[in-house]
Amino acid sequence: MQTNWHKFIARIYHAFLSLQQVLSYHSNCPNAPYRTFDGTCNNLQNPSWGAANTLFARLIPAKYSDGKSQPPLAKDGSELPSARLLSVEVFEEGVQNSPEFSLLNMQFGQIVAHDMALTRGVRDQVPCCANGRLQPNRGSDCFAILCLPRILCFLFEE
Repeated sequence: MQTNWHKFIARIYHAFLSLQQVLSYHSNCPNAPYRTFDGTCNNLQNPSWGAANTLFARLIPAKYSDGKSQPPLAKDGSELPSARLLSVEVFEEGVQNSPEFSLLNMQFGQIVAHDMALTRGVRDQVPCCANGRLQPNRGSDCFAILCLPRILCFLFEE
């Protein structure tokens, strides 16, 4: 009888095998003193790790309500609350000076944000929102996150 722990380990192992297939890309890395702008060759043993336009690996399968692209539903079948609404309600806005955080935290955030901006899908944005309002003829790839009255529409592309 397999326990949940064994199932979890098996899932990680299969995710690792999938990751190895995705990352089997090899290129000729230049002998340069600076990192590449797209993230290739930053790891000379695995040149595609962290590169732009490479797939993200999943440890667990995605959970969509329609099995393809719609956000998941609550256990009772109702819609889940907006993630943006929750974040605005839970975390207070405004300037918060915290001595335990430094400029390093901001720089780390910038690295993550810029890395995400170079991933697949950002170049060809789908017009979901304009002036904070949903567009009536938005494409099927558009999943606009509806928020508070002051932030009516937040662009999010699958």
